[in-house]
Amino acid sequence: MVLLLLLTNISIILIIFLLLSFINKYLELEKFDSKKKIITSIVILLLVNFIYYFDSYYQEDIIISLNLIILGTDFLFILTNFFLLIFKRKRGYFIFFLLGLLFLVLPFFTTMVFALRGLHHG
Repeated sequence: MVLLLLLTNISIILIIFLLLSFINKYLELEKFDSKKKIITSIVILLLVNFIYYFDSYYQEDIIISLNLIILGTDFLFILTNFFLLIFKRKRGYFIFFLLGLLFLVLPFFTTMVFALRGLHHG
């Protein structure tokens, strides 16, 4: 169970850094330097781990719901970069598209581990 929480934390860090880098580079809404990215990811991880450790009854539900949120966010990010790649034709969107596909592996793996736990052993 701790391994699944570790994989979820790594997925959260990767998706936060990916989204903030995308916002920083292309949307230019607000500049995020490395210090702000690190602080944002630490605050979100502290909040997630605080909820996980103090709610012992629903620990598995918290992990699976977080991974589903990460998967949904990553799918939207991939679709956004795919359409931006088609219509704007910049190489940076392709790099973000590939990184989004790469970062899809960890939350998908964690979700599949939970799916396999539900199967009968025998």
